[in-house]
Amino acid sequence: MRVLWGESARRTMERIDLLVRSRYPLLYVVSSEERRVQRALQEMCAAHGKDLFVWTVSDGIVDADGRGVIRKDKPADAIEEIRRTEKRAVWLLKDFHPYLRDAVVVRLLRDMIQESRRVHRTVIILAPSLEVPVELEKEIAVVEFPLPTYEELESLLDALIARFAADPRVRVSLGPEAKHRIVRSSLGLTLAEAEGIYCQAVITGRSLDDSDVELVLEAKKQSVRRSGLLEYVDASETMHDVGGLYELKRWLRKRRNAFSEEARAFGLPYPKGVMMIGVQGCGKSLCAKAVSYTHLRAHETSLHLVCRLLLE
Repeated sequence: MRVLWGESARRTMERIDLLVRSRYPLLYVVSSEERRVQRALQEMCAAHGKDLFVWTVSDGIVDADGRGVIRKDKPADAIEEIRRTEKRAVWLLKDFHPYLRDAVVVRLLRDMIQESRRVHRTVIILAPSLEVPVELEKEIAVVEFPLPTYEELESLLDALIARFAADPRVRVSLGPEAKHRIVRSSLGLTLAEAEGIYCQAVITGRSLDDSDVELVLEAKKQSVRRSGLLEYVDASETMHDVGGLYELKRWLRKRRNAFSEEARAFGLPYPKGVMMIGVQGCGKSLCAKAVSYTHLRAHETSLHLVCRLLLE
């Protein structure tokens, strides 16, 4: 299933492409979306006539299609194999970051870096977190691969709708507003997470319609809860429930429409945030809930995000 690239992903791919063509021997891509990053690298390598090889500790070295297995499951052996192969190729090392604590692996990487410029070879470490040893700080280029944008998530949902529409067992009747809310609610998820949530919505009732908005929001809530830093809160409070704070209410009223899509189209940025500091029980959390309900509900979703990092 083909999903269109968003603008931020295209810019990141262009930067990786520039680094590879500039003969940077070692890149570090930060992302938990292995499938999405590998697809981007496959497209880049195909455009330049380069081979793409992938290493994992479970399978060793394979080509981009999973064929031609070379049993080099140990990191040091994999690097030695890369050094022996003088191909104009890109080598993708998945989940390699734990092995960067090994002094032998780091030394082998530094030796390989010196050789790679001569043979037009690029090694890319793909990991969900950034862990660069001090020995490689000056030798490595770091790229953060962005999460899917609205355009990518909409493209994914459209592809799934087209697939489900061909299945007589599934009823698809999703209105434009509900579709917009579903895609908006998926921002911040990986493409795989969003696809799983959309499929879950279909499987639950053998349909995809406006009623699935709340199911998608509930699945998003569970996904965010796993991070342990943020909590989704179903808010029903309004600014009428908040006593006093007249200057804050006036400031918020002036900026209410700045959260709309019309404001984005006009070129206005989102309003700056407000930090609320006070003793316990003075209404900080109540204000946060009321603002999310009053100002964001009309423009985005009915589920509201409250960050539990308020200063008590």
